[in-house]
Amino acid sequence: MIDTIRGYIDISKYNYSNFEHLIEREPILVKDKGYTISINLSNFKITLKFDSENKPLKLYFYGSLPKFYFGNNLAQLDWVTTKEAIQELSNNLNIDMTDATLTRIDFGINIILNKSIHHYISNLLNYKNFAILRYKDSVTFISESQSLI
Repeated sequence: MIDTIRGYIDISKYNYSNFEHLIEREPILVKDKGYTISINLSNFKITLKFDSENKPLKLYFYGSLPKFYFGNNLAQLDWVTTKEAIQELSNNLNIDMTDATLTRIDFGINIILNKSIHHYISNLLNYKNFAILRYKDSVTFISESQSLI
């Protein structure tokens, strides 16, 4: 199943008015040749970059697609619901996300176990270079060479 996605999309063909509904009360980070606005859209981080004349340049996105769509990241997206989730993201952002470039995509799977989760965890902890992250009933193993962010 798909979990976290990260990417960007060129939004230069859009107008500032396409994004007014998102940025009404958000703080603006001013840069030399433009400004950036970051928003939280149902646990999805959205960063919009504009030039000094309010012309949209790029939109960056990062977050858990199932958490955005279902409200939790333990629910699984199949191909149909993945397409629906991306369409909902497009609708919320008021842009077509089909041209977006993905720079990261995390896949995960839920496995039905025959024994207690603690049995499997203790066996997996025997492997060197694993770090463990726990959230409620979810367990994530990450190699030490991977970034936790």
